[in-house]
Amino acid sequence: MSWSVRVLGDITASYGDVELAPRSPMARRVLAMLVSEVGKPVSTDRLIEALWPQETPADPLSTLHVHMSNLRKGLSTGDSGIVVTTSSGYLLDLPKLAVDAERFDQQVELGLADLAAGRWASASGRFGSALGEWAGEEPYAEFAYDDFIAHERSRLRHLRLDAREGLYLAQARLGQSGSVAELEGLVVDQPLRTRLWLALMLSLDNAGRGTEALRAFDRAVLALADVGLDPPIELRRIAERIADGSSRVDTVPQSSTLPRYSTSFHGRQSDVDGVGACLRSSKLVTITGPGGVGKTRLAVEVAQSDETDYSFVDLTSVGESGVSSAIAAALGFSGELEIEDIAEQIGGARIGILLDNCEHLLDSVPLGISDLMRLALNVQILATSRAPLQVPGETVWRLDPFRLEGDDLDAAMEMFAQRVGASDPSFRFDGREEQARDLLTMVDGLPLGIELAAASVPSVGLARSYRALRSHRRAGHERQRSMLNTVEWSWSLLPDEHRRMLALLSVFRSSFDLTEAAHVGELTTGEAEILVGDLVDSSLVVADHAHEAPYRILETIRSFAAERGGAGQAHSAVDRLTDLLVTAEDPPLAWLRRHEANLKFCLAQLRHTSDPSRSAVLATLLAQLWAEAPRPEDAEALISEVVSEVASGASSEIMLRLAEAAGDMLRSGAAERSVELWKMAIQLSENDQTTARLLRKVGELLADAGHTEDAYREAREFLERALEIVAVDSEERVRCQVAMSTLGYWTFDDEMQSVALTDAERAAHRIGNQDLTIRVGLAKASHAYQRSGYFPQTGVCESLEEVAREVEGAASAHIHFSVGFCLLAALKPEKALLHLVEAEERVLERGVISPWILAYRALAHRMLRETVEVRTVSDRLFELSKRWDYPMYRAVAHANRAWLASRNSAWDECIVQAEIALELWQDSRPPYIFQWTALLPLIRAGIELEVPGMVVDSASRLLSPEERRFPEDVTQALSAVESGQIPAARKALEIASRYGLH
Repeated sequence: MSWSVRVLGDITASYGDVELAPRSPMARRVLAMLVSEVGKPVSTDRLIEALWPQETPADPLSTLHVHMSNLRKGLSTGDSGIVVTTSSGYLLDLPKLAVDAERFDQQVELGLADLAAGRWASASGRFGSALGEWAGEEPYAEFAYDDFIAHERSRLRHLRLDAREGLYLAQARLGQSGSVAELEGLVVDQPLRTRLWLALMLSLDNAGRGTEALRAFDRAVLALADVGLDPPIELRRIAERIADGSSRVDTVPQSSTLPRYSTSFHGRQSDVDGVGACLRSSKLVTITGPGGVGKTRLAVEVAQSDETDYSFVDLTSVGESGVSSAIAAALGFSGELEIEDIAEQIGGARIGILLDNCEHLLDSVPLGISDLMRLALNVQILATSRAPLQVPGETVWRLDPFRLEGDDLDAAMEMFAQRVGASDPSFRFDGREEQARDLLTMVDGLPLGIELAAASVPSVGLARSYRALRSHRRAGHERQRSMLNTVEWSWSLLPDEHRRMLALLSVFRSSFDLTEAAHVGELTTGEAEILVGDLVDSSLVVADHAHEAPYRILETIRSFAAERGGAGQAHSAVDRLTDLLVTAEDPPLAWLRRHEANLKFCLAQLRHTSDPSRSAVLATLLAQLWAEAPRPEDAEALISEVVSEVASGASSEIMLRLAEAAGDMLRSGAAERSVELWKMAIQLSENDQTTARLLRKVGELLADAGHTEDAYREAREFLERALEIVAVDSEERVRCQVAMSTLGYWTFDDEMQSVALTDAERAAHRIGNQDLTIRVGLAKASHAYQRSGYFPQTGVCESLEEVAREVEGAASAHIHFSVGFCLLAALKPEKALLHLVEAEERVLERGVISPWILAYRALAHRMLRETVEVRTVSDRLFELSKRWDYPMYRAVAHANRAWLASRNSAWDECIVQAEIALELWQDSRPPYIFQWTALLPLIRAGIELEVPGMVVDSASRLLSPEERRFPEDVTQALSAVESGQIPAARKALEIASRYGLH
């Protein structure tokens, strides 16, 4: 139900069908004040002045509160009230259109706009609707003699007179004559309102009473002369036309000459509505867009739905000197007329003119339109052109091709199926929708291309073919019979420098910005801005300034311009685009995504040249993108091919970049081929520094992604070799990084870890780098944590918290992650979450998602018993594990699902999920803490179901292998569990809870 408040008559308020207006006179006065300012606060001072204009009570504020209370009670519905207290007073919290006076205001305003634009039928409807809101003769009728609302009452009375005047004038313009009696009374009461006289004269003439109409004009002249005024020009002109019998030219519409179509109209309703709205506020609307986008069809649909009758002017074959003659012929005027003659013939009639295909007449059409709109005030012009007309007051509506997604795709597919079905009634998609979509993509979603493609289907089928671009239809103008003809028409209208620029820009396979356009065109940014802007105006380049790279070229136009530009221009453009790509410094993922098509195109071109270095750079950029996407199979195939071509000539630095790209692929599951590329890069390395870096990287990634004994052994071999190299002679930074890489891998013995830690600490100290120093501190704390068997001990916790305090505000995502990890070990999950979330946000800034961070975030939420967050993070982790084929993280997700099931006492589900996690971990070596996340729900399930065997089996997994060390209380509890003692098992759970693991 909704509120309705009426003041155009007696004041009433209702909620649905229930009338709720207060009875108290003072409360009704307050209501009147609030309604007159609906949605706006009314100060207490104004309300007090309205209630007591002469004598104020001793305590007016308290008395006002009493009346406000009565008002609220009178308007009570049981829900929250509509009378709201503000800092300065009160307001009526209702939509404006819930009040009849506001609806009346709106309709009158719209009616006056229609009247000024000559939309007589629309104006008549608006004014009729406005006057229909009145339930009485006086607004706020019960307060007719009160000053507090007098100004608002006066405004509404005058506006009502405007509405009556507008209604009668609009009806008269439409040829009606039924309001003569009302108008006779109004001109007596309001003799200076010339619109009333005009409406009276036209109504009398419409009734065949021309002589009386001229007498009414004489009466108007005398009434105006009494106050020293002359009759307006329009009034005199109507009198002259009544006298010579030609007055009805203003009310008789032109007959429509719009073309008729035999096919249905698809997917452009929002454009029809948008252009229609523009026509209500502008005398000239131009629909622009590339050839074949459907500008003419849209314009015809708009014109047919508009209240104004339009004459269609096809300018396709018209020269600069023939524009006025074409307009005159379409309007039915005989003779060779100039624009001034046409305007004179039109007079004050409300007519519409649809000027189609103006783009080749951008000198004569704008000039003629300007003159016509100036001389014939009620002419409405709708134009189509591939470029704006640049006429003052012009509204431009840009029409784009179907975007082939969402509703646009549905409309395009429906249009395609309907057009194919017209020539082949037996046609069905039969599961070939993807083929159809490919065909529509090939023609850029242009309606003309869709029609041509549909026409070619009976002969060539749905297979992708450029026949749709080159096929002809017999009907229509020559330039619209094929896609190539359509583009050729636009190309022919361009100056030479614009043709050259478009040919150069055709090298882009994706969107571009002005800086990139200037680079490819060898221009300044200012020069590029002018040329690209002109091409946008000519609908040959698409602009969408909501995006960072706002420009793109439709494929049909791009392929045509590339062909016309010639091989020489194409080669230089490719070379400059390649330079643009290979010189990009640390491009973000969004940049890589945008330039993917350009990277692939330039790389394909370089493979035919002897330029291995640039090929390798392009390959690594693509590999980085595809590894993050992830599309490891594409990255693996690409790098394999490029490496085989450039291995003999590539520098070690290039090979390092290739190897790093391969490392990204490794995260996506292409481990075997990635390791092969790493080793190839190591063999090509020219110095120890590079070799050490490569060894470090491959060791790290093998250990991170493998989690198998073989992977760890190989990782250890690589890292040990790296340590040997940097121990002799190396940059301190590399030495520190290599040493750091050996830390944290629990397969290394304590002695090796201690040596690496000491070496890293010394190197970081000599470098004086805060980031590395902090990392060493974290590594020391983490190492102590590992040595404790991944169970926090007092000394370890204090060490971890101390390091965490030192790195508050650290910028590195790695450091935030390490601190979060350490704080988890110190049983500080709230603080840990702050750092883990910060690490995740910083990693996401680079377009990357870290499964490690999500795994530890889930653990922190488990410690805090935050089930919703655990489920959300685990679901994300599960999706990533499927995408990247990581059993480790999938196991963590299943372990968390086991915990969630245990929280709901869903023990069967708990057991299934935990067993899946443990099965996935069977051949791997995850951090011990994650094994606990699966085993503890199993132990609890065994306890709750009183199945000692399950408890013993789970406990035995926790107790091996022998090198795992636990705090004494955990060891004792697990020994009791091993013997199948349920009470002792419960004690184990209590201990685990103390360590934040359950």
